[in-house]
Amino acid sequence: MAHLIEVLWQTFTEKEAFSLETRVGSSSGGALEVRGARFGFDDAALKSSGRQESVHQLRDKESEVPEEVEAEKDGIVYVKLDGAGKIGTLVNGAGLAMNTVDAITQQGGACANFLDTGGKATAETVKSSFRIVGADPRVRAIFVNIFGGLTRCNMIAEGIIMAFRDLDMQVPVVVRLRGTFEEIGQTMIADSKLPGLYAYDSFEEAAKRVVSLTEG
Repeated sequence: MAHLIEVLWQTFTEKEAFSLETRVGSSSGGALEVRGARFGFDDAALKSSGRQESVHQLRDKESEVPEEVEAEKDGIVYVKLDGAGKIGTLVNGAGLAMNTVDAITQQGGACANFLDTGGKATAETVKSSFRIVGADPRVRAIFVNIFGGLTRCNMIAEGIIMAFRDLDMQVPVVVRLRGTFEEIGQTMIADSKLPGLYAYDSFEEAAKRVVSLTEG
């Protein structure tokens, strides 16, 4: 028994797993054996430094959510949420993305997805994000919430305008840009005069507006 546990632990640590489920039983001869060991592997090791590539090559993408796999190709973290959420979100940074979901919930709304563009989003990344979020038939409005550090707000604004012009956007979009070059980004949004595109400085007011756009 001790040897079995040692082998499982060695595999768990060497392959950088984050979960392990198993059953231990006895064979007809009375020997202990592991049955149905299931490991969970985080892809952060592969994405950050290429570690554990052999493990992640075994991944069955056919069983995963297609939009999540597509988003991954562009370096976007997209999670399709269960339920009848009507608000799509497009945010940079996982912490702000979770905060955005909470803020919308507090205003009485519900999100259809969690999307993190990453810290180095480009105009093309933003456009791809709109395409993925907008493909969900549940989505009736999109909330773009950006705090620009490495990500420049003018580049985000460029991506938003590109999405409106190239993707035939069918739902309204509420935008909040704060941080690096926020004034330039806000001016670009205002000067575009695109119907259905709304800019806000206040996080709370932006959340209220996007929720109101999905009501009725």
